[in-house]
Amino acid sequence: MDTPPPYTPGSTLTIKVSEVYIIVTVEKQFTPYTSSQVLVVHATSTSAKLPPNHPPLGTPIILKIYDPRYVENREAFYGYDGTFFPAKPWSLEDEEKATAYREAMEDWNDLISDEVEMANPGMVIEFKLFLKAYTSWTREVNAYLALADSPLSGFSVPTLYGIGDFIPEEPRAIVPRILLEYVPHSTSLDKLQNIKLMITPWHIRTLLAATRKMNELGVVHWELHPGNILLCPDRVVIVDFELKNVSAACLRIKEGASGSL
Repeated sequence: MDTPPPYTPGSTLTIKVSEVYIIVTVEKQFTPYTSSQVLVVHATSTSAKLPPNHPPLGTPIILKIYDPRYVENREAFYGYDGTFFPAKPWSLEDEEKATAYREAMEDWNDLISDEVEMANPGMVIEFKLFLKAYTSWTREVNAYLALADSPLSGFSVPTLYGIGDFIPEEPRAIVPRILLEYVPHSTSLDKLQNIKLMITPWHIRTLLAATRKMNELGVVHWELHPGNILLCPDRVVIVDFELKNVSAACLRIKEGASGSL
């Protein structure tokens, strides 16, 4: 998928964190987009003083936006049995209908009836894609919040700088987003051309210790593959706690605790 506006490098975006509006400029993007849009940005101006945990203006950071308009699920594809599934184009009208339908529901887990789906197929698609994006966002935020005060934060997992909303210029439902530390001079394990020359016993011990600590803190990473492990000269960083399978969970629920925001 080509990089869609407004996420192209050089574009400016408005985000909101802790009631502060922050203008950021896109430096680069990581494609292809799947369930979220991952951008390297830097803040250029704010409506008020930056939140305490936010880095200074000009500092590169990761901005993850969960915009269901641009996800891989919209593309046409063939199933394993050869069945053709057509593309699912976005429309503002269907998104507005899905928003109204969502706000009227008491429980998002309620099944949508066949009658509703047949009468409003576009609306139902937007509802399902929003639910998928929102669930991934919520669970990733929960994972980072659970790790925020641990020794892993800023070393084995990126620092969480903030959570909140992306404020699009065009008419849209507000799209969730998350701000994370940008890890420079890093290479994902799946991009290493010669892993034996790059990875050391120290990296392996650090990765194992990090996963054990995450387990102690009740955080489960269900997609811990080479593409989600960044190798640095002095760090091994685990990223991407979003869940493409919305039936999975990233937090083990403790007695008396909630696993959602």
